[in-house]
Amino acid sequence: MQVKRVKTLDSFLLPDSGEWNNIKAVEVPLMPTPQPMQPTEYIRVKWENKPYGQTPSVAIKAVHDNQQAAFHLSWYSGSRHPKDAAAIALPVRGEPILVMMGSRDAPIHFLHWMAGQAQVRSTFSQGIGTTAPGEDVLPQGQAVWQDGYWQVVISRALGGKENVAPLFAGETTKIGFAIWNGANEERAGLKAFSMDWKPLALEA
Repeated sequence: MQVKRVKTLDSFLLPDSGEWNNIKAVEVPLMPTPQPMQPTEYIRVKWENKPYGQTPSVAIKAVHDNQQAAFHLSWYSGSRHPKDAAAIALPVRGEPILVMMGSRDAPIHFLHWMAGQAQVRSTFSQGIGTTAPGEDVLPQGQAVWQDGYWQVVISRALGGKENVAPLFAGETTKIGFAIWNGANEERAGLKAFSMDWKPLALEA
């Protein structure tokens, strides 16, 4: 997946901007988080026979202007709910396992958007059930819902430090995605997610 370099990010911060029509989308397949990966026994038991994580895929586009990166996510939700949510996952260091939410030696940095919240949250994970507030990377989010589809732009500053996933022009990293269906009471580990990391190359 390529993050195309553009002169300015301003218009790309709007999910329905015509500028996004010139950026190629990558369709990323999603699957429900496996039952054994749920953070608590209560959730594993309660949801054992209930469907969740049914969003089949999310379409991704990405650009950067050497200062910030913007990720455009689009998926079918069917309905609009204040707890509809999406997240971007980026490895901080090492070789974290996405489904395990990272580890102490290989953590993961997340950017979380939720329809009913004003701000995109930056979080840091060192394994299942360890999510904590992350470093400030100037995260922003804007969203449009139309005809059953969400279009969401999540952006953050380029750069990197100890507990921030590095994003630099001309370099390659990995990325993962998660989608929550609020109408189905999905939260935490109850989600659709990309099972494996996808390569992410920032154009120089």
